[in-house]
Amino acid sequence: MISLYKDQHSGDSAASSARTKTNTAETPRLRQPPSHIESNGKLNERNTPIFKQRLSILSDDSIFLFALSLGRHGYFVTCNDLDNMTQVIRKAILICKALLFTVRTASNFILGISCDRIRAWRASRPLPSNAKSDIPQNIVVIGASFAGYFAASRIARFLPSGDTHRVVVIEPNSHFQFTWVLPRFCVVGGHEHKAFIPYGGLLKGVSSSKIRWIRDCAVSVDQDNVKLRSGNKIPYKYLVIATGSNNNGKLPSRVGSERKEEGEALLREMQSKIKESQNLVVVGGGAAGVELVADAKSRYPDKHITLVHSRAALMHRFGPELQTAALESLQKLGVELVLGERVTSDQPVEGFINTDSGRRLECDMIVSYASIYYD
Repeated sequence: MISLYKDQHSGDSAASSARTKTNTAETPRLRQPPSHIESNGKLNERNTPIFKQRLSILSDDSIFLFALSLGRHGYFVTCNDLDNMTQVIRKAILICKALLFTVRTASNFILGISCDRIRAWRASRPLPSNAKSDIPQNIVVIGASFAGYFAASRIARFLPSGDTHRVVVIEPNSHFQFTWVLPRFCVVGGHEHKAFIPYGGLLKGVSSSKIRWIRDCAVSVDQDNVKLRSGNKIPYKYLVIATGSNNNGKLPSRVGSERKEEGEALLREMQSKIKESQNLVVVGGGAAGVELVADAKSRYPDKHITLVHSRAALMHRFGPELQTAALESLQKLGVELVLGERVTSDQPVEGFINTDSGRRLECDMIVSYASIYYD
């Protein structure tokens, strides 16, 4: 609160003067003005720093000028009152800033939601009547692995309303094959089924009229049609090719089968072969090769395992810290590392396999992650 004192008999100068002398000890002391403020309350710009020429509502100068203006009208403001006034004003400004920040944040959030709804509304609008057709135009997606499956899901959700367009997915596999887990499942048993995920999870909420799933394999593409292994042709308006890479199409990089049951059987067969081998050679020191070697050596510590990599460093597509960590971990497990060399065949001969440097490696089983084609 601000205490204000006003002389009620300002017209009687003598009485006023006598009262002022009598109450001199009781009247609170006024704050002395700064050097750049004159006694009449005006600002002396010559003595004022540049950054103080614009007085803010929170500055001591503006508060003091306000106090002087009250004094000219017969009011007297103490120093404590000025401090309290400053704190009240600062708190009010802080509250206003907090309210403005809240309003701005809420408006940005509402605006973002509105923009998303506008985009969804635009995508759901029907095409002009002259663009409609009894036969929907096909947006064909070849391949439903990571990229193709996601692309088909996103496109189908934002198709225009009506039956003008539909997504047609061409995929030979019965299940989504999660290839990232294959290195471990080639060694560790009991988890084979986890590598095969039923399709449909990403398509929940999509109308059946918006998507068509064809379990077949595309063998060729021309300007207007996709020819399938079954001999059928699928016309398309737009085409998405998401077939990915295949390497050799077999374990450990790929399952090598289109059916879940056959894929699980192939994984169990690979597990059995690795378990029975005594001198395992793994070709390819990328992320998958390092993982398989580490799992096999950890599970079968008495087995002799050799990792052959054509580069000077393991996992050469990653940073040096991860390369060093992988190298030290495999050495600690007891894996024999052959770096900067390539094998010359994909099968051991008389219990050995050769590298391009002439080195002979004892081997009764070879697992290859490298893209090598042998003569």
